[in-house]
Order: sequence, then C-alpha cells, then structure tokens
Amino acid sequence: MWGFSVWRRYIHCSLSVMKKLKGKTAAEQRWVLRQLKDPYVKASHAQNFRCRSAFKLLEIDDKFRLLQPGYSVVDCGAAPGAWSQVAVQRVNSAGTSRHGRFQSHGFKTQYNV
Repeated sequence: MWGFSVWRRYIHCSLSVMKKLKGKTAAEQRWVLRQLKDPYVKASHAQNFRCRSAFKLLEIDDKFRLLQPGYSVVDCGAAPGAWSQVAVQRVNSAGTSRHGRFQSHGFKTQYNV
C-alpha cells in the first residue's frame, strides 16, 4: 500500500512537469527543470519571497550591514519585488528597532504602537 502511494505521487509529479514542459523549446525546458531543482527557488517559496534574488540581498546585508532600522530605502526597478520585501523586513518600515525605540538621525524616543 505504501509503495502504491509513492508511485502515485511520482506519476502525479511527472505529469505536472510534463504539462509545464509541453510546447516549450529545448532551452525553455532546461530552464524549467533547473528552476524546479533549485534549492533557492524552493526556499524562496517556503519563506514567501517573490523570487530567489532575495537571498542575494540577505547575504550582502549580513556581510556589510547596509540596512539598519529607521533607514530610508529607494528600490529602483522593483520587479518582481523580492529586494523590497527584504528591505522592509530589515529596515522595519515602522521605524522601530527590535527594542521598541525609534532610531533616526541620532534621536532616541519611545515609539508607542
């Protein structure tokens, strides 16, 4: 019984992949298969990011600490918007730090939500 459900799942996955590949050129088929196997694509879906490029900004920010709470960020060319998602999370669009204090231009005041 267990083997049947695994086989059924395999057939279902194979059919869904075949539907995605139908009518595409060889280059497009390779791209789709590469996307389906990419761990960053899977992680971006799991963490609700719009695309895998969010992890590039996360890595850059972890290394250089560019995005701080209260900073203003302008994203030119925001499609599909994953970098904007990361910037909102890291900068905290409400302007509060993790400790509940507003930090901008060196002033520290209590921020009530």
